[in-house]
Amino acid sequence: MSKDPRDSSSFSNRRPPRRARPAQHRAEPGEPRSRTSPGRAEERAQREDWKRGREQVRSEHPRRERGPERPEHNSPRGPYAQHGVRPPQREERAGPPRHIGPQRRPGTFYLYGINPIARALEVGKRKLYRLWLREGRLSEGLEALQAAMQAHGLPIGLAPVEDLTTLAGSDSHQGAVLECGPLPFGEEAEALALLEPDAASAEGVDAPRKLPLIVVLDQVEDPQNFGAIVRSCAVFGATGVVVPRHHKAPPSPAASKASAGELESCALFEVANLSRFLDACKERGAWTAATVTEGGQPLSSYRRDTPMVLVVGNEGRGMRPLVEKHCDFRLTIPVKPGTSLNVSAATAVALYELTRGQPVSAIEE
Repeated sequence: MSKDPRDSSSFSNRRPPRRARPAQHRAEPGEPRSRTSPGRAEERAQREDWKRGREQVRSEHPRRERGPERPEHNSPRGPYAQHGVRPPQREERAGPPRHIGPQRRPGTFYLYGINPIARALEVGKRKLYRLWLREGRLSEGLEALQAAMQAHGLPIGLAPVEDLTTLAGSDSHQGAVLECGPLPFGEEAEALALLEPDAASAEGVDAPRKLPLIVVLDQVEDPQNFGAIVRSCAVFGATGVVVPRHHKAPPSPAASKASAGELESCALFEVANLSRFLDACKERGAWTAATVTEGGQPLSSYRRDTPMVLVVGNEGRGMRPLVEKHCDFRLTIPVKPGTSLNVSAATAVALYELTRGQPVSAIEE
């Protein structure tokens, strides 16, 4: 039978008994009271005996006097100074030095590629911070970027190719990465101002009339498609590109690389409501056309003679029904049954057909 743990005989780590207090002396009637009890007087006497014993030990064994302070290891009076040898420094330690490459910082964009960086330096829309070039011999394109950065008075750093790949997030940097700020968007009022008639036609001179052509991207979210569309707009002389505030591809370094740097000089605008923007374009005399896969007017049979707004839909879902409802008509590219074009290729074909016979105008602001 097991013992009860509460039994005193089986509880090994029981608290020791409390030491009994010394009996207090009570003064008899008429006897003067003492300030201290006999117990406290005994404790004070023991303390005095301990102090006397400590003083006796100190007198028999005196403490050795402390000598002069030892000089520090690297001080002028240290052992290295006595032998005329320079103490070792931190940078002279054995082993290779620690490599600290360029670091990514939040809120900073890293534009990569020779053409995007060259266009960014030429246009000057972004805030420029630092240019990183690969170590070793520079090509002609990299030397041109270096000269342009020196003309701007901005710092230039050298880094291994591996660090540039990490910094850019891609191995297509071509040996150059630019630390910069975001690409700003234009306002809706600025986009509507592009629909004003050309100055040459307003003066009545004999010059080819440049009809404005604005491309509207309805929720195109892929950076590669976005960059390819901007490049096609630059090639065929579109006036500007309009994107919604939400559900859009950002003007990222990947999109700028896909556009061959044309994104840096593109007249890019952001609007809150595409349907309301299309209605405002109609009020200014522009025709709005929606590109659809089937059911629209053949693109080859249409010839424009007025300012126009071309609306392109999403890569997979297509155009939203409400946006398509606010367009004046629909256009379709005839293709072989069972095949289709992606949004960037379809936009390039549409821009070619709509700008045939029209003078090519710059897309730059």
